[in-house]
Amino acid sequence: MAVRLRALEPEDVELVSRWLGAEHVRRWWGDPETNARILSQAPQGARHAVIEADGRPVGLVLCQHPSRAELEAAGLADVPETVVDLDVMVGDEGATGRGVGCEAIRLAAEAALADPSVPFVTAAVHVLNDRSLRAVAKAGFEKEREFDDP
Repeated sequence: MAVRLRALEPEDVELVSRWLGAEHVRRWWGDPETNARILSQAPQGARHAVIEADGRPVGLVLCQHPSRAELEAAGLADVPETVVDLDVMVGDEGATGRGVGCEAIRLAAEAALADPSVPFVTAAVHVLNDRSLRAVAKAGFEKEREFDDP
């Protein structure tokens, strides 16, 4: 399956909203309306990309620099603000379990690390989200620590 990332366009918002409401996404991402509002108010420097598999939109990648306040609230005061944090959602349930998330994580991390000011990339995953844990591990990430994500 050919996976690529493309910029999130205004016409993608309805599809992303549907994905946020899907049970397999809502279970880990929480309230769809809250998340839709948060996504529409992306912080400066954040990059949202649609994941396409074989030319079809199937998910979303969020790349952003967490603020100092966000890092400290999570107990990550030692992490620099130049780090890029990834959030990945494979919204099309038919595309889950097929390596799409792993490849999207790899592509997003590669793009982020092309910026010399980015020391490393993080991907916070709920400790019970086995699919996501496997995807980030397969993409080359190593578990550093557990923390509370406010």
